[in-house]
Amino acid sequence: GEQNQLQREAQELKAANELCEQARSVTELEVVHLQQRVSELTEQRTQLLSDCKLQQQETSSLQETLFESNTTLSKLRLEDEALNREHAACREKKDEIEQKHAHLENELQGLQVEHNACQRALSDSEASHAKMDELEAFVSQLKGTQEKLECEGKELKAARDKCELA
Repeated sequence: GEQNQLQREAQELKAANELCEQARSVTELEVVHLQQRVSELTEQRTQLLSDCKLQQQETSSLQETLFESNTTLSKLRLEDEALNREHAACREKKDEIEQKHAHLENELQGLQVEHNACQRALSDSEASHAKMDELEAFVSQLKGTQEKLECEGKELKAARDKCELA
């Protein structure tokens, strides 16, 4: 009976030992699997850290670019304001020039009216000069006629005087 008891215990120990072996094999497989998983996660972590560094570099680069863009934008705004002021000044100058132009056009019209009046006066003056020339020619002709008549009168007087003496 004791031997049966020992055999049974030996079989139970053997079965327990086999279970332990199986458990150990499963545990070793799990350890290998877990080591692989740890390895994968370590690689992922390394990749994520690398990605993170790249993103930080990109972020820094983008921040620099943004700063430069903001600086450029500020400069452009100042230039735009300056150009707007220049444009306003040019518009004022243009309005001023247009007013002067209109004033000069009015003056020119006035001068043209005066010029036309002068032209008429000159024309009238030339016509008067022509008439004066005609009158002077007529007066000269009359003087010639008067001189002839005076000569004839002297001759007639001399002839009358002769007649009276005779």
